[in-house]
Amino acid sequence: MSTSRVSILIPNYNYARFLPETLDSVLQQDYHELEILIADDASNDHSHDICQAYARKDTRIRYHRHARNLGMVANWNWCLQQARGDYIRLLMADDLICSPSAITRMADILDADPHIAFVTSARKQIDENTHAIDPLRPYASTNCLITPQQWISQHLMRVIPEHLNSIGEPSAVLFRKNMASRGFDASLQQFVDLEMWLHLLQQGNMYYLCEPLCAFRKHPQQQTEYNRKIGLHRLEELELYARYSPQPYRDRHRYRIMRRMRKEGHPQANNIHRNLRQEFGYMRMATHAIRYRLNRLKTNISRR
Repeated sequence: MSTSRVSILIPNYNYARFLPETLDSVLQQDYHELEILIADDASNDHSHDICQAYARKDTRIRYHRHARNLGMVANWNWCLQQARGDYIRLLMADDLICSPSAITRMADILDADPHIAFVTSARKQIDENTHAIDPLRPYASTNCLITPQQWISQHLMRVIPEHLNSIGEPSAVLFRKNMASRGFDASLQQFVDLEMWLHLLQQGNMYYLCEPLCAFRKHPQQQTEYNRKIGLHRLEELELYARYSPQPYRDRHRYRIMRRMRKEGHPQANNIHRNLRQEFGYMRMATHAIRYRLNRLKTNISRR
């Protein structure tokens, strides 16, 4: 049996309608060295009553309610600082852990190999009524180890990459606390989790389990959905590629995202275009424009 401790951190803000289902999925885990920390970010629904009732039922639950709203990333970092475990699972208050053995299986992998920074899995998608949507299986149909170099070549070195956060939402990942001690980047809002996974990939490998071990809930009230509506994800894509993508792919991706922003009518698109033009100069900008058009043509032909 694994001897390491796991902290399941549950940041919550006004998700009282989902909390019982989320907490029940945690309490069914067969991993014994477990702490459960709920951090309520000054919710104004009945989350407080639900959390207190669960804390009375199970001594592994620690519940804290902030006196004022900290905001999403600050609450995540507060949870991380308070965690007592060696391994961290940041479970969103509207998501679920799908298998009673999920934590045990993931913790055992981290116990067995200190070079693995985190473990992730395929995940289910559910709607606000817990009806299944399509599962997300971004990698192979078998369990596999993925090195940082492999992930970079699969995603950050593609001219038109697949879904950028193939690693998964926070609820899908179990990671080492000591490798994440700097905390989540509060300058981001949309890709806060992905930036942390990239930070962890600078320190070790990832391991992927092909069975869906968590369920990620999609509903209109999510911050993620709002961020996409206002185009914030494009600005943060630019930032992540600038930080982590190797040259020359970095500039290609930045140019591609700028073109998408202009096509989508993003309010910052013209400013981004102007900044890139000044940074690249005429010849580099023209080269990226030609390469972009050729790749778009190739993509359109392949779809016919």
